[in-house]
Amino acid sequence: MDLHEESGLPGPELQKYDKVVYNFYVDERAMLNALKSGQIDAGYIAQKANVAEAEASDLSILTTRHDWQGLMMFDRAGDIIPELGDVRVRPAIMHAFDTDLMVNKAQLGFGKSNRQVFNEASTTYQPELNDDLSYNLDEAKALMSEAGWRRRAHD
Repeated sequence: MDLHEESGLPGPELQKYDKVVYNFYVDERAMLNALKSGQIDAGYIAQKANVAEAEASDLSILTTRHDWQGLMMFDRAGDIIPELGDVRVRPAIMHAFDTDLMVNKAQLGFGKSNRQVFNEASTTYQPELNDDLSYNLDEAKALMSEAGWRRRAHD
C-alpha cells in the first residue's frame, strides 16, 4: 500500500515524507529477514527470539506497550454460561491467573504483567485493579467456594 501526496490525505503540510510504503508480512520471520537485509526500514517484532536476533544483527530496537493479551468475559449476566452471572466467579477467575509467570514463560520476560486492557499511558488505566485482582489462588478458591463450587475428583 503506497501513501503519497496524490492520495488526497488531509494536511499535506504535515506530511514528512514524499512516499510511505506499507508492506504486509504473513509471518514475523519474513519481516525480520527484510529488516536485516535492508529491504524495509521498520517493523513490529513481538517474538522474543526474533527480538534477540534483531539485537544481535545490530538493528535498533524500540519498545512500546501497545499489545494486549488476555481473557475477556462478555457474558456477565450468565446468559450463555450461567456461572459467569455470579459476581464472585469472574474475580475468582482473574485471581487464578499468574500473569507474571505468563509474561516470563509465554513472552520470555518481554512484556509487563497487567490486570486490565489499558496500559499506564491510558487515561482509563486504573492502577488499583492490578492489586485488587492480583494472583491469589487462596482468594480464587474462597470465592468459588462462596459461589457454591466444590472441588470434584476430576477437577
